[in-house]
Amino acid sequence: MVNSIIEITNSNVVGWVSFSIAAAAFLVGLLPVLHSLNVGPSWFEFGWLSRTVYNIVFMLEGAFLMIATFAMEL
Repeated sequence: MVNSIIEITNSNVVGWVSFSIAAAAFLVGLLPVLHSLNVGPSWFEFGWLSRTVYNIVFMLEGAFLMIATFAMEL
């Protein structure tokens, strides 16, 4: 998400897409951890989300992070 913010401040359109994917992946990763600590409702567990979809979300995050590396205008 930090790289996405840098891209957004550089007026790069890829930054908003990258930030959206990073925020979604952050929530998909954080909410099950919170549920395992008995914080939050049962839907934080994402039981309806298959392991394959869970892994695809993180693969997309990695792909956008690689795109952001080359698209960043420093």
